[in-house]
Amino acid sequence: LAAALGARLRQSLLIVPTVSLALDLEVRMREMVGDSLPYAYVGSLSSEAKAEFRRRLRDGSQWLTVTSPEAACTALATPLEDVAAAGRLAVIAIDEAHIVSEWGDDFRNEFQSFAGLRRRLLRNAPAGRGPATLLLTGTLDQHGFDTLTRLFAGELHVLVAQQITRPEPEWWSAKCAD
Repeated sequence: LAAALGARLRQSLLIVPTVSLALDLEVRMREMVGDSLPYAYVGSLSSEAKAEFRRRLRDGSQWLTVTSPEAACTALATPLEDVAAAGRLAVIAIDEAHIVSEWGDDFRNEFQSFAGLRRRLLRNAPAGRGPATLLLTGTLDQHGFDTLTRLFAGELHVLVAQQITRPEPEWWSAKCAD
């Protein structure tokens, strides 16, 4: 969200794995900036609301879009290509990016096919006006790193990682005689 706020004069796309996360981020963003603009493009929106969202995306007034890879690769692909071609797309971010390798092979393969849309967006952008790509995760193993590097390769690679072993909840049970 910080990158999107910093790039507010241009537009940002945030890919998230769940509707609940998209809606939560929408609420948090509204609280931060004090507006009521819809930021989450989700399936529960009416067809009119979706059309209006795409219109705002195309005309540049939708500065942040939080959505799934499925929506980005289908209903939002053409408006996003228009935004990129106009040089207005500043940031493409994937939250929970480890899911690209964990889910993308057999379940929700749009997490991996989104890489193709990203390449089109970069290719369509005017020289020097292409979006930065941020892959955000707190859980990245070597397989995930290799997958992200292969799918989201670019001219400049910067990896910022801090692997912290988080304590997992423990569940204990015991049969009691009384």
